[in-house]
Amino acid sequence: LLCKQFAKEVPDFLATPDIDTNKISNSLQDLIESPYGFVKVICYDYVVVGALVAVASEMLFNSNLIAQELMFWIEPEHRNGKTSVKIIKEYVKWAEDIDCSLVRLSTVDKSTGSKAGLLFQRQGFSCAEECYVKVL
Repeated sequence: LLCKQFAKEVPDFLATPDIDTNKISNSLQDLIESPYGFVKVICYDYVVVGALVAVASEMLFNSNLIAQELMFWIEPEHRNGKTSVKIIKEYVKWAEDIDCSLVRLSTVDKSTGSKAGLLFQRQGFSCAEECYVKVL
């Protein structure tokens, strides 16, 4: 359900109308079972209101581990509290615990006008690069 909510909010070129729930379920289970997977679900009054999903892998040019967020989404009405900060801190702690040398978070700020990048900067992250997409 969160993946569908996430897809509604991101730019059209990132969203896909053909969400494969079996693929999502299998991928999340694989990440949960792996020490290199991070899956945290945020609940409020027993309702899921967000999640941060990430994976760690070796960098191409050395053996350093890098943690890369795959999906980070919180219901809009839960974004202005401490929920985002708490889950980011958990993500960074997990990355430290498995000896990552870099931790990445992505935004779609330029496409959507959101301000997630400001939150990330307040948590010690720096903008390192931009991503350009070509739809095929």
